[in-house]
Order: sequence, then C-alpha cells, then structure tokens
Amino acid sequence: MDSESVEELAEEGQSFEAEVIDAVEGAPDPDEDEIHTREVPEDDASEDGEP
Repeated sequence: MDSESVEELAEEGQSFEAEVIDAVEGAPDPDEDEIHTREVPEDDASEDGEP
C-alpha cells in the first residue's frame, strides 16, 4: 500500500484528503471520548464536495 502523509497531500493540492486523514489520525479512542461531527449545509459545499 502506498500512503502519503498529510503534508504530502496538502502540497499536492489535495486539501480535502489531507483534512480527512488528519482528522482520522487525530481522532480520540471512542472508548475515551465522544465523537463530534458537523454538517455542512448543501449550499456551502462546492461541486466537488469540498466545503
């Protein structure tokens, strides 16, 4: 498997992917803390799904 770091993804212009990886890597253990989510209104999302 070929994985890229958050920094590499951001440098390549893949900011959405970099944010997702960063969030997953930084997520607390579900047994230790609650998971908080947020919803982006459809009007605020661009055509490619990025907020």
